[in-house]
Amino acid sequence: MRQALERWFDRVDSRLRQLPALSSGNGRQPGERLHADRRSAAEIATSLDSSVQRLASYEDVHRRYQAGESLLAIGRVMGLGRATVRRYAQAESLLKRTIRWPNPSCLDPYLAHLEQRMAEGCENAMELWREIRDRGFAGTHRQVHRYVAERRTKPARRTAHKWLSRTGSTGAEVPGAEPIASPKQLAWTPVHAITTLPPRATADLARIRQDAEAARVADLARRFTKLVRACGLDGDRKADAVGALDRWLPKTRNCGVAALETFAAGLAQDGPAVWSALTTS
Repeated sequence: MRQALERWFDRVDSRLRQLPALSSGNGRQPGERLHADRRSAAEIATSLDSSVQRLASYEDVHRRYQAGESLLAIGRVMGLGRATVRRYAQAESLLKRTIRWPNPSCLDPYLAHLEQRMAEGCENAMELWREIRDRGFAGTHRQVHRYVAERRTKPARRTAHKWLSRTGSTGAEVPGAEPIASPKQLAWTPVHAITTLPPRATADLARIRQDAEAARVADLARRFTKLVRACGLDGDRKADAVGALDRWLPKTRNCGVAALETFAAGLAQDGPAVWSALTTS
């Protein structure tokens, strides 16, 4: 189910990113980073170069696919994997590079303190570094300098004149004030129990449900995963879940969403094996 959802989220990714966030912060907790640190000029240039190449490949795949060429033939001619060709051919528009939530950093436990001190007006990176070092931070002052440089409201005293026009509190080059998770990350939100989702994922789920088709997809996925989990229990709840699956399959096979229709058709085709997996130990 998660894989089917990821294929669908890939196809409509650009549409969902235009939806407005329902609340400020998008589920962000105090001291939590929404994006990685600022990239260098060379990294930004490389990314732009890659984007141009991806756009050219996307348009070429679409042109060939509309002309009747098979996905396998397109992949051979262009040197692309079949999964990439299928993703480009089925996407409503070019899949933008998505913002991934940053990996954990040794600075994370001290972000709330840094945010509070900067809100109080302290923008001296060395002073802030000494403060969190006394609290147990084992990293270098350079990590704090990078953090402060992106968020300071005025240039540091020793900033060279030629860099003054480039400093400021704009932060990393993140399109839009409220980023949303990547298709791979979004695909997990409907398959997990709602009570286990972190605030950030809950906010993303509420945001995409503003799209009618996304709401229908999320509801069908959540119903399926809920009944599968119920099948792992004994007694009446297991029997109810099997009956719910019998009702879920025909509805999903005609839901109008190709990724879920294909998934449901595969379950129905392997019916005996699926029922045995859900009803026996």
